[in-house]
Amino acid sequence: MASEYPEYPEFDTECDPECDPECDPEFDLECDSIIGEDREEELIQEAILVALTYKERVNQPYHTGLKGRDYVQELLNCGNQRRCFEVLRTSLTTFQALVNWLGINTELKGSRTQAGTRIEEKLMIFLYIISRGASNRDTAERFSCSGRTISK
Repeated sequence: MASEYPEYPEFDTECDPECDPECDPEFDLECDSIIGEDREEELIQEAILVALTYKERVNQPYHTGLKGRDYVQELLNCGNQRRCFEVLRTSLTTFQALVNWLGINTELKGSRTQAGTRIEEKLMIFLYIISRGASNRDTAERFSCSGRTISK
């Protein structure tokens, strides 16, 4: 009967019942197995290569859709009033008036960096969460940003 496991000549697979009374000589490779020093070094080198290969994998971007800023601009410039209302739950003119009011009368400011979050995006994130009861994770996915950005 052929074993479903490959045979490795460097392993002594003979089982010693004194070592383990439940030892099955067909599957036990630990009981009396001896690995040669050369093979042991090869296994260590292979393990190191696997670990380095795993570590060097190229990270794929988590978010592949429109970035939050691009989504906001695309929505605000689409010209479709109905779409704006369905996404923002308010008219485009009311949204823009609210952005202006927030910029003038509150301490809410857009980010100073080019890649940072603007007031429009912050307001849209807020409206998205309260109008849909969206979770932090859902909102982060929609606006292609981290959960930490959403929580700020």
